[in-house]
Amino acid sequence: MVEKNVKVGVGSLDKARLIVLDHGDFSKHEDEIMRLEEIFHENIRFDKEYKKNEMTKEGAIALLVELDGRIIAEAYGSPLSTLRGELREDNTEHVAFADLFARFRGKSKNVFYLMSYGILPKFQRYGIGKELVEEILKRAKAEGFEFVAMHAREGASLQINQKLGAQVLDGYPNWYDTGETNYLCIIPLK
Repeated sequence: MVEKNVKVGVGSLDKARLIVLDHGDFSKHEDEIMRLEEIFHENIRFDKEYKKNEMTKEGAIALLVELDGRIIAEAYGSPLSTLRGELREDNTEHVAFADLFARFRGKSKNVFYLMSYGILPKFQRYGIGKELVEEILKRAKAEGFEFVAMHAREGASLQINQKLGAQVLDGYPNWYDTGETNYLCIIPLK
């Protein structure tokens, strides 16, 4: 379902449209949605089934940005209470998710977890990421959540979240053996 134009206001990007992904829409945009995984380090890319489940499960909010008939960006997440922990090969939970669940034990129904957002490199630095996170925050608040939690990569992702009021709770060097540092952040919804 196409909902509104994304207000990025830079040249031809002012024609970008926000799509709220309905359950049946994943298949319609599947190839382009999966192409977005290529912007992430290979150790943290999701496969099609996992991503489809996360984007279409009960309570999920999934947004796509379309420009000239192409998907150029996405953001999605779901209630923390619906998130399953990430298990390592040795069947133990990744420390970042163990910390996340421990911090919000008993409060997980009040927390929305922003699983991922990404923008094709050619379209980065035009405000699309900020617009997507703002839209997720607005929708999570409308659904009654008190907080949005996320793991943000050092750099633009972390900066966007901090500009929107994120508090950094913890850092995880060498996130999933990527060599990158990610931070557990939380944004209170007022």
